[in-house]
Amino acid sequence: MELGASWLRKNAEHIVKAAIEASGDPRFELPIRAVTAELLSDLEALRPLDTACLSAAGASASQITSILRAMEHQCIDLLWKEWAGSPHCQCVAGLRRRLRQSLKRRLPGPASLAFFQSLLDGKPDATPPAPEPGRIYHLFENVMSSLRDMVYLHDFEGNILYLNRRGLAMTRYTREDLAEGLSIDDFVVPQYADVVEDRLQATGGFAKAPFTIEIFAKDGERIPVEIGARLLIENGKATGVLGIVRDLRLERRLENEIRRSNAYWESLLGNAPMGVLIADRDGVIRDANAAAASLCGAAVAENLFGQSVHSIAEHDDRKVRAALRLVVRSRKRLRLRIALKTRYGVRMQCDFTVCPLCGSRGEVEGILILIIDMAEQMAIQHNLLHVERLSALGEIVGGVAHELNNPLTGILGYAQLLQQHCPDIPLRGRLARIEEEAQRCKRIVHNLLSFARQQPSTKRRQDINSLLREMVEFREYQLFVDNVELTMSLAPDLPEIEVDAQALQRVFLNLLNNAHQAMLSVSDRPRALSLSTKLVEQNIHILFADSGPGIPEHVQARVFDPFFTTKPPGEATGLGLSVCYGIVSEHGGHILLESRPDEGATFTVVLPTHPPRNRNLQIDRIAPPG
Repeated sequence: MELGASWLRKNAEHIVKAAIEASGDPRFELPIRAVTAELLSDLEALRPLDTACLSAAGASASQITSILRAMEHQCIDLLWKEWAGSPHCQCVAGLRRRLRQSLKRRLPGPASLAFFQSLLDGKPDATPPAPEPGRIYHLFENVMSSLRDMVYLHDFEGNILYLNRRGLAMTRYTREDLAEGLSIDDFVVPQYADVVEDRLQATGGFAKAPFTIEIFAKDGERIPVEIGARLLIENGKATGVLGIVRDLRLERRLENEIRRSNAYWESLLGNAPMGVLIADRDGVIRDANAAAASLCGAAVAENLFGQSVHSIAEHDDRKVRAALRLVVRSRKRLRLRIALKTRYGVRMQCDFTVCPLCGSRGEVEGILILIIDMAEQMAIQHNLLHVERLSALGEIVGGVAHELNNPLTGILGYAQLLQQHCPDIPLRGRLARIEEEAQRCKRIVHNLLSFARQQPSTKRRQDINSLLREMVEFREYQLFVDNVELTMSLAPDLPEIEVDAQALQRVFLNLLNNAHQAMLSVSDRPRALSLSTKLVEQNIHILFADSGPGIPEHVQARVFDPFFTTKPPGEATGLGLSVCYGIVSEHGGHILLESRPDEGATFTVVLPTHPPRNRNLQIDRIAPPG
């Protein structure tokens, strides 16, 4: 009680302003402040408030009543807006009791009080003089007419004795129909007849809870209703059954509408492309969708219910806790980016948008949290940065390769000149070896320049075997250093086909690098890489077969997906095979993958000798034999 009174005293100015506004005259401010101070000084006092100062200031009786009512309503609003329920219910009750004593009322006449009091007591004959039957009848008619429910009375034979006007309108019967005779059998739908019969026969059955059935209207419409009935007692004897029937059609429509609305909400929540959490003002999760569960690593959304939002993290996240408190306190939306490991072992990189859910009075009743997965976007940003670095590296490599051309040209020139003027045959052999290696270096530099140079995509007829040999020269030495035995079996009768040589070499180099890296983890058997080509009908097959650990079956379905990689973060972008996928399909071809655990993997690039004009993207995966 004292807590409520203290709160009202702190907000006395709001009470005064509401009272002045209700009075309609600012001249009453001083007496209103005096009356307010008296009220708040002792809410439980049993004496009425002294309103003489208001009368002296010229306030009429109706104005004083308006002022006191405004004060009452403002006090109630202040208390319930800040605290709902006990102990402030007692404070409100005490406040209203004192204000009620202070209001001037006009009481009804003694005769009216006695009449209605006798009806309330249930003994109209005990209070002399007895109420006139006409007055009771008119009261009964007014009550029956004002009811929105159907009221009926029937005897124990089931004959309808009375229907109020609402009942006649609901069932579309008339007074004439009632006069000709109606039975409860005319109303009750047959499948509910047993329910009604049991109620009639059961002792005290009509004192039980209301029951729900369906009744027929005059035109046959089935109306769902809820019936509450009791025995009608006259002179100590049961003479019939009195019932009240509530029409459930509107309620059923509202239930269906609510059901559809809930289904729509659940569908919206379930199919939202972002995680959605709904928590109370303390941050305890009350609802969540499947996307939120997936982002947090929970098996199902229900696993998150009852947990605090900040406790989803493996270690209680103070940043999330502080954000929730700030939203509740400021009632403003907040957005923050969070990277953490959840208690389910999943790493989250997400944008959290935290919104307050406010009630009708403006108070925060809950919190809405929208979670957007930023892992893919951050990976794209990282890969764009990586691409920029590669582009810069390509320019550097091109420049270095260009600078190497000058000394290589000198080496070749001097080697050839010395061979012409050297009479020593063994020495001339060594000079020839120098020339051969210098020519090899020149070819590598030429390939580097071609690979690094940004050129528009141009397709010309090329020999696939020659492109493979040029590509192998890039990696031949490193394969030798890592003990990888390279074998090449190139079909001599391959036709030249129209391809972008630079793009296709990039595909071959990527597939060779992947095979090379896969075999580095093999130590219990020889590391063997086989490159082969063959002509199959109207297609050229280029096979890259390694003796590495193989690719698990569940991974094979995703190896060509952008940004998918099985390597640790930072070691790969997950774009290599995806780029190969796009380049090969651009040439009208496709890629075959065949792999079994511990038996290596074989990637086959299939290129048509005559690419079709309509080149659709395609990937086939060959299932392991057996």
